[in-house]
Amino acid sequence: MRVERVPYRLITAATAAVFLAACGKKESAPPPQTPEVGVVTVQPQAVPV
Repeated sequence: MRVERVPYRLITAATAAVFLAACGKKESAPPPQTPEVGVVTVQPQAVPV
């Protein structure tokens, strides 16, 4: 029984195609938005003990 061998050039070309396809230009992420914050005003007052 003879086992067929895949040509190394085909394997090399397929591997190169996969790597080159992964090297495409990636879109940059949009800049982060300004975070929203809550504001609390602290006032002194007497507290019974």
